[in-house]
Amino acid sequence: MDIVAAELNCELERKDLRRLQHTEWLNDEVVNFYMSVVLSKRCKEQGNKCHFFNSFFYPLLSSGGGYNYSRVQKWT
Repeated sequence: MDIVAAELNCELERKDLRRLQHTEWLNDEVVNFYMSVVLSKRCKEQGNKCHFFNSFFYPLLSSGGGYNYSRVQKWT
């Protein structure tokens, strides 16, 4: 693992940063890391209350042909 940045409970690896090149698809880890930075820098440091679910929340919630609240009820 080649970690190049860490924020809160999220780490970003070099392979994820390579996804930011113009011919690559953006992956979940880059989006989740950016949201961790926003949460840390803009919300917590300024005293604002906010919460971001990571990109895996909705697929887990909606898996199994409907909403499965029991799979995500402890996320907050």
